[in-house]
Amino acid sequence: MNPMPKMPDSLSPPSVPSGLVDKLLTWVEDALAGIAGLAILAIMLIGVVQVVIRVIWNLPIPGYIDYVELMMTLAAFVAIGYAERFGAHIRMDFLPAHLSGSWQQSLELLLALLALLMAAFLTYATWFSFMRAFQLGDSTMDVQLKVWPGKLVLVVSLALLCLRLTLTAISFGRAISVRTND
Repeated sequence: MNPMPKMPDSLSPPSVPSGLVDKLLTWVEDALAGIAGLAILAIMLIGVVQVVIRVIWNLPIPGYIDYVELMMTLAAFVAIGYAERFGAHIRMDFLPAHLSGSWQQSLELLLALLALLMAAFLTYATWFSFMRAFQLGDSTMDVQLKVWPGKLVLVVSLALLCLRLTLTAISFGRAISVRTND
């Protein structure tokens, strides 16, 4: 049983590549989705502990905001490729749903390529942000936690999204070429 619902068949990639790269990427995405879930659980638990000890002893957790900020990068970004694989991102289907098969797949290919271009640009830009934070030893304000690990998580997550979008574009490209050859 899949934990996430799939896109409608008419909007999902017609023949998802099942090669070694896809299998490895799927395994990594599944592991990262589990890590994201654990990060969300940790954020909730630290929030509960913060409230309880604040109410009972009027004592805050030092650096609570710093810890939550860093865990949010895990919770928000490491499962981005996983969500793309299942079509769980917010999307507007009113135009693709009204197009015929080859036009719909052509539009989906174009959109996957545009998303890939944007994800590649963001990967490139966040790499420099990571390098700057790493070289300068950038840290949080309260408890001086290093911020470069969170920025590296973002770079890796976006790079994995680029791989997933590449596989998606390939599958739509294959479907289009099969239709034109038939």
